[in-house]
Amino acid sequence: SGVNGNRLDIIVTPGSDIARPADLRNHTLLCTVPSSITGYRAAVALLLQNEGLRPNVDYTITWSLGQKRSITGIAEKQYDAAAVSDDKLQTLLKLGDISPSDFRMIYQSEVIPRTTVGYFHNLKPDLAAKVNDAILSYQPQSAEASPAKPLRFIAIDYKKEFELVRQIDNRFDPRLDAKTKSPKAPTTEPSGTDTKDTQLN
Repeated sequence: SGVNGNRLDIIVTPGSDIARPADLRNHTLLCTVPSSITGYRAAVALLLQNEGLRPNVDYTITWSLGQKRSITGIAEKQYDAAAVSDDKLQTLLKLGDISPSDFRMIYQSEVIPRTTVGYFHNLKPDLAAKVNDAILSYQPQSAEASPAKPLRFIAIDYKKEFELVRQIDNRFDPRLDAKTKSPKAPTTEPSGTDTKDTQLN
């Protein structure tokens, strides 16, 4: 049905006076770990870009060290707001760990792609065609797959589909990388932008 990925959700408690991202000024935003896109980097970059809000100047960042902790922290009214991944939020809703009445969403980003395979642009054309055919014809086995929802790789346009990820990387100030107990993950941006990509869907 299209590119597979997740989204950044910014959630608050139901009775909060925070109605939109700009209202986070003078409040605290709960984040997961510095290496997380949806749990930290996307929120910081997009709040600065869209609202002019500077982290730890216009609002304060605190850490949960986990998506579930962030979501349940909002449900239990321990924090003002949290940056979380929409798939983690939906999982906890399906499991019954939280209910829709436990939070209110004030922002949701575009899809952030994941599970991507690429190959170098300068492969010989015949080899590139074989690699491309092998990936696109591969039928992975997964517990998530079903006849109604088969998993497969689809061709994507890196320039188009990863535009949001590149914006986040380009606008994220590396000086904002705080130190936590979680190891630092590699950057979200590939070593070169002139690549051909496929994605598991």
